[in-house]
Amino acid sequence: MNRIATSPLGVCACLSLCFGQVESPLARVRALNLPSGEGNVPVIYSPARKARAERYRATLAAAHEWYQAQLGVSVPVTLAVLDKQDWQRATSIPYPMPNSKTGLVTLPSQMEDFPGFSEMKADANILAESISFHELGHLFADKAGIGSRTPWLNELVANIFAQGYIAAHQPALIAYISPPPPDSLSPRYTSLADLDYLYEGVSFSNYAWFQFHLNRLGAFVARTRGLRQVVEELKIEFPAATTGLLALPEALRRLELVAPGFTDALGPLSKPTTIARVKVSSCVDAVKGRGGLTFLVIDNRTSRDIAVTQGGKVPIRVIAGKWRRLSVEVGEMVALSNQSCLAVRNEPSLAVIEEP
Repeated sequence: MNRIATSPLGVCACLSLCFGQVESPLARVRALNLPSGEGNVPVIYSPARKARAERYRATLAAAHEWYQAQLGVSVPVTLAVLDKQDWQRATSIPYPMPNSKTGLVTLPSQMEDFPGFSEMKADANILAESISFHELGHLFADKAGIGSRTPWLNELVANIFAQGYIAAHQPALIAYISPPPPDSLSPRYTSLADLDYLYEGVSFSNYAWFQFHLNRLGAFVARTRGLRQVVEELKIEFPAATTGLLALPEALRRLELVAPGFTDALGPLSKPTTIARVKVSSCVDAVKGRGGLTFLVIDNRTSRDIAVTQGGKVPIRVIAGKWRRLSVEVGEMVALSNQSCLAVRNEPSLAVIEEP
């Protein structure tokens, strides 16, 4: 659930947000002059939230110590447990989305405030603690040089860390953290292909449904061998310095090398995309947006790059064999360099451009 922010489009995960400030996220939290507690993992908290802050600090410190011992590295981290008011003074990431930045893990003081929390039927404290293991996993994955421009893959890696720790030191949480997703979440999008294309275009509850499955898959990978060995394999297959946006088949191919049987373990995530398709059509006079934003995914399966123009803006290039996700206005007409156009619907849509 790292680097997730709400937007008019739904859930936006794993985005680097621009704070418009020169100080680091950790420095901004420290500048609030809130109460704090010392330890291997220091904690900064809103005044009325001391009890939860100390509880979360203790559980995170234990995971932090284990991660460092497993990888043989030092990753300094501070925990912030903030109420809504202090949260909004510290970060642009909307409350109450847990997140991590360099040297900092931030949790809401009230996990009960998370949209869809009642549908999860979860214990707020246990949920916050288990998510903190995940957020810590992001920081250790960064330290290890594991990463890609494929957001769901980075979320899976953080879950591998969390599930490795839970299996080793918190076995009572195994049944809690990796159960089947609650039927009450009623997801609109249900395949990994949907998540790959849309990511921040799914609702909070739909994203939670995907996180349940990514936790399940994280547990599958973590069980194959010890965390140290898994991390070494991940470093080989997903080096952050050179791994860009991976096509889904390529991501799955590499994950099979890390954990044989991964593709078979996908379960319902293995289905084809359910995103509404939109076909190219002849161009008409420019159409103004009718208000509201949505996503248009353009999958260029031709042998040539395609230029995409929105309302007189500088064209965006979609490389041959790649796809791009665009934020567009409902009702807008998007022009392609092959002299065709795409009419934007009122829901996220997928346009697959193939050779004529």
